[in-house]
Amino acid sequence: MDGIHDLGGREGFGSIQGTSDGEPFHEQWETRAFGLAQAAAGDSDWSIDWFRHCRELIVPADYLTRSYFDHWLLTLTAQMIDAGYITLAELKSGTSMFTPQPGLPPETAEDARAYVKNPRSYAVEIEAPPSFALGESVRAKISGGRAPLSGVARR
Repeated sequence: MDGIHDLGGREGFGSIQGTSDGEPFHEQWETRAFGLAQAAAGDSDWSIDWFRHCRELIVPADYLTRSYFDHWLLTLTAQMIDAGYITLAELKSGTSMFTPQPGLPPETAEDARAYVKNPRSYAVEIEAPPSFALGESVRAKISGGRAPLSGVARR
């Protein structure tokens, strides 16, 4: 994969600036964007692969000018439209046609922060044993399809 979404290991983009306090969220809206994405995926059949696929549909110029959690929010919005949960008209007007369901507690910023400390697992049960052992050298073929070889793996 040579898209803008696969920058891992590429030169020319500078170093990643982390936070000294380890806090993943810099602004309140980022906490909310993360919480929305986690809440939406929690009870749906969306997978981490589907999320990545949708995120990779972001136009490269937009991808480079948006922040990390803005990517999440844009991806979630596209997924919600695709699934029929919201419409483009609702987004444009700012008016929801959704009828709230009583008894469902709202997610809070604190819920999102707690999730960061103890995230759900994305492990998948496999039926066959792995073909390779941990640390074993392997050769990969560059081929088309949904799971192309990343730039880092090609080095």
